Amino acid sequence: MVTLKDIAEKANVSIATVSRVLNNKAGSIGISEKTRQRVLQVARELDYQPNRLARSLRMGKTLKHILFIYVIGSQDDFFLHPFYHHMLHGVQLEAAKQGYYLSYVGLNAETQDAVLNLIDGEASGIISWGKIPDEVAERIASQRLPLIAIEPYREFKDIDYGSIYVDNDLAIKQALEFLVTCGHRRIGFLSEAGPELAQFEERRVAFEKWISHYGLEIFPTQQLLVGSTPEPNAYWRGDLSGLKAWADAPTAQRPTAVITSNDLAAISVVRHLKRLGWQIPRDLSVVGIDDIALSVFNEPPLTTVRIPQEEIGILAVSLLDEILRNGCLDRVEHRVKTKLVVRETVKDLNVGGLTDADQ
Repeated sequence: MVTLKDIAEKANVSIATVSRVLNNKAGSIGISEKTRQRVLQVARELDYQPNRLARSLRMGKTLKHILFIYVIGSQDDFFLHPFYHHMLHGVQLEAAKQGYYLSYVGLNAETQDAVLNLIDGEASGIISWGKIPDEVAERIASQRLPLIAIEPYREFKDIDYGSIYVDNDLAIKQALEFLVTCGHRRIGFLSEAGPELAQFEERRVAFEKWISHYGLEIFPTQQLLVGSTPEPNAYWRGDLSGLKAWADAPTAQRPTAVITSNDLAAISVVRHLKRLGWQIPRDLSVVGIDDIALSVFNEPPLTTVRIPQEEIGILAVSLLDEILRNGCLDRVEHRVKTKLVVRETVKDLNVGGLTDADQ
């Protein structure tokens, strides 16, 4: 992406001079016609493309169209998944409140060309979820569009962007701290496998960190990865065959509690173990992460760590709106805080009973 600095260096003038020439202010401040023509010639040679946001502000108007791009295996997965549904609802609410027209598109190998065409359209800014491939990132950069990226798990070159992440370290700390307080010492972790699921990997790393912090040992059978097939959300679709390793483990190595990478995994674990004759939380305490609506209707109701799903969507639009109103593209990173929600799937080993519900 060609910048004003690039033009200034090649034309041997200051960045301020380049800015004034390209904004048609040269004559009013004494820049010679010769210098103006040299700057314009260099800009043409370098194929300089003006920032769409700056261009709209110069014309006295602000574009009001947000393009939401979500990276997912299929469109159905995104809209039906209870976590992302609420996040998208937050985007919709805030976009309507701020007067933005919102369009959204799923990004995968089959739809990438269509997404590139949409980026070339008249969007004023982009909100994304997931890890954007290089070609799409390069197109956003070439159009000089502001970007708010939700859990991108990558850096962007030549893009002024803000990013939003869940504080996964805090989420795991809250879950583990609660279990330790309830007397648990053999605590397992269940996560979906796959390098593309960076947020789950971040939670696994945090689990190992906080297990060490509390002086607890990680047994070989205490970390279980499911979904090693190419299809994501294997536990959601009932593939929990690996859980048998826990059920068959010697008592001294079997966890008394488990933290899962998300609520769908936790709900699936509870359902699967109940079919094997286990009682939750008598035989195993379970803590999820997300606090999706289904967690309340689980039997028993699921203890979990709440991620403010709708608020993430609202924050994304608010940050993008601030950029568009102020014409400022400062790079920022936000870590969204989580909160423990205690229900009925954790046994307090200190007293032999259940924890208080819904603290």
